[in-house]
Amino acid sequence: DVAQHRRVKGRGDWASSGGLDDVESALPETLDLSGRTDVSSTAIRILLDAQPKTSILKLDGCLGLGDDSMDIINSVLGVHVTELSLVGCTQLKGDALMLNFHKKFPCLHTLNVRGCQIEDKDKAMMIVSRIICGLPRIEIRS
Repeated sequence: DVAQHRRVKGRGDWASSGGLDDVESALPETLDLSGRTDVSSTAIRILLDAQPKTSILKLDGCLGLGDDSMDIINSVLGVHVTELSLVGCTQLKGDALMLNFHKKFPCLHTLNVRGCQIEDKDKAMMIVSRIICGLPRIEIRS
């Protein structure tokens, strides 16, 4: 059941106690669907629609995602995404990530594509496109 996903607000629940609501709202919101092989592109849209302020998205091992997943993530979260982890998503190819990458995720600074079928030239193009556009730094882990 896709509804059983982990949602983490910031680094823990400490901020919700003691009247620190402002601190909690400033912390990044994480959606961790790692290991969920049943998560499809359709399911990711539904889950992201329910959590539109997600800034850290972990989709490690989500083998049900299609090439359209990056477009879906962009359309729902777009500028909010700062970290994206796709470890082991072997079905995703460089083309799925590359098309207008720098425009889709302008705030992304960490991308983990270890185990994906992304060639070194595609990784290099992601870095070059960000430099040319003067966008924030990016760390690509592979």
